[in-house]
Amino acid sequence: MTVAPDLGVGRPGPDTPVFPRQHLTAGYRGPVIRFSDDRWPLSAINDNPSADVSPISWSGFPSGLREELRLAAWIMINSELPGSFLRGRATTWRSRVGARCLYRTVMAWRDLAVWLERRGIDTLADCATETLEEYGAFLRDRGPPATACT
Repeated sequence: MTVAPDLGVGRPGPDTPVFPRQHLTAGYRGPVIRFSDDRWPLSAINDNPSADVSPISWSGFPSGLREELRLAAWIMINSELPGSFLRGRATTWRSRVGARCLYRTVMAWRDLAVWLERRGIDTLADCATETLEEYGAFLRDRGPPATACT
């Protein structure tokens, strides 16, 4: 498994902003979050002030998979959901993943990365279909997550 080289959003450099200016919450006055920063405060894109959204802290990710997952998260932040996905859904649906769902998704990826690291896998390229099937069985046997994106 590999990350596609061109998803229409380009490749970030260390100083590339994580959140484009047009996606920042109105009134956000915090620092510009850069791709190489260890913490990505999602308050910059959280439109719901009553929802407490934790920052993504990359230091909690296994070092071997950290940069691949950081890139995947950046792509998710900077890519729109496909029109085919949005078609037929409520008009209130947005074309981007919200801060709360983004955080939960990235934390699910962290859990996968920890599980893979325990098996000696430190790159997504070495994650075979059989490995993902094992992880699926592990999740099934563990039971449903406490919360999911809605």
